[in-house]
Amino acid sequence: MTIALNISVRTLVEFACRSGDLVVEFAGTARTLEGIRGHQKVQRSRPDTYTAEVAVSHRFETDRFSLKISGRIDGVYQTDNGITIDEIKTTTHDPDIFSQHQNPVHWAQAKTYAYIYAAERGMGTIAVQLTYYQQRTGKIREFRRTFGIRELETFFRDLVDRYLQWAETIAQWCRTRDESIQHMTFPFARYRPGQRKMAVEVYRAIQDGRQLIAEAATGIGKTMAVVFPAVKALAEGLTAKIFYLTARTTGRTAAQQALDELRRKGLKLKSVTLTAKDKICFNPESACNPDECEFARGHFDRIVKAIRSAFSHDGLARDSIQQ
Repeated sequence: MTIALNISVRTLVEFACRSGDLVVEFAGTARTLEGIRGHQKVQRSRPDTYTAEVAVSHRFETDRFSLKISGRIDGVYQTDNGITIDEIKTTTHDPDIFSQHQNPVHWAQAKTYAYIYAAERGMGTIAVQLTYYQQRTGKIREFRRTFGIRELETFFRDLVDRYLQWAETIAQWCRTRDESIQHMTFPFARYRPGQRKMAVEVYRAIQDGRQLIAEAATGIGKTMAVVFPAVKALAEGLTAKIFYLTARTTGRTAAQQALDELRRKGLKLKSVTLTAKDKICFNPESACNPDECEFARGHFDRIVKAIRSAFSHDGLARDSIQQ
């Protein structure tokens, strides 16, 4: 059976093309709004032949997958010389630095949009422009290149092939996971009083897409009453992920123990326990940039291998993530 997948252009190129150092900057709501306004300011400055926010999508079919790739182009120029795809990036840096330090993800995103747009219209060539807008000064720097459709197609297929290799790994694991869930039974000999009723209500809430608020006495086994039916719902396609949120360490430990108990009964399931950044950081006295921290240097060059290594674990918690 063909597996249907949906992915955004940005997610696709970040998966396949991220490289270099980790640089973490504070990006709160104000910074996000500044970025949006910067985009809009550039778009408003364009001529009448410019169309902003052009939605595009492309479906890539294989024997195993039907992959839909979609996104929104910042702008499309129409001139006598042809079409130009405009990808706008707001930055706090002087945009002149991008003449010497090109960002591979930015170019990959623009080229992917260009291929989808050109392929849909049977075009032989198309121009791509990266526009950098400095938020503080309003300075703009543009970088423009022209590509043939064959070059873009080769680039695009390489992106998709790399993503689908990982998607195949995920698909195989999901089959293994779902089969284990279908054979999974309640891990204890009997339900505690009220526990079965709660589990049934949790499952129905997931099935109906509604909220459930439950108040139950201590000792009823609330954690397993929530985790067990939620895991059952995974195999039936009622949900894709489960988030278990708790305010205390004891709640986190109970959830981990519930999953471990189900794994001892044959469950195959990937889980991640999140730890606050300031608790898990190897170098808390330094800023997250390559000049101050050796772990930030080359972070994205190592990230794909790290993810594949992490995938060999079923339960990822603080110790295994650090390792």
